[in-house]
Amino acid sequence: ALVPPSGLALYGSGLLPMMFMAVVGIPLYVCASAITPVGAGMLAAGVSPGTVLVLLLAAPITSMATLGIMRREMGNKALFCYLAGIFVVSIASGIIIDKLVFLAAIDVAAQMGAASEILPGWVEIGALAVLLVLAVYRFRGRFIPVTRA
Repeated sequence: ALVPPSGLALYGSGLLPMMFMAVVGIPLYVCASAITPVGAGMLAAGVSPGTVLVLLLAAPITSMATLGIMRREMGNKALFCYLAGIFVVSIASGIIIDKLVFLAAIDVAAQMGAASEILPGWVEIGALAVLLVLAVYRFRGRFIPVTRA
């Protein structure tokens, strides 16, 4: 909220922003489905895919509660190894993704703007009809009384 979108685009790639995302993401108490829209917003603001991936990997893996329990049950050495593993693997993954995006010459902003539906409309409507028929068939005796002759 305090950083303008142009600042995110300017400082949104490289090792230092990835390290920052790992440090911010590790203690967050957030699930993968909650951090995904944040990552999409960061991509739209111009942050590199690798930096976003670091946050998407580091944030859902652990929380402060997990760290506290791990320290109590396994000790400081195991906790340090766990945190170092998360830190190194997430940053290495981010660097690899950034290199792959660069080598493949993928324009992330253009890809986000060109997103469209994968399936044709008639397939979606047909699948909905099948789902409704199966749901009614499955629950027909519970909600709709069935009389037998």
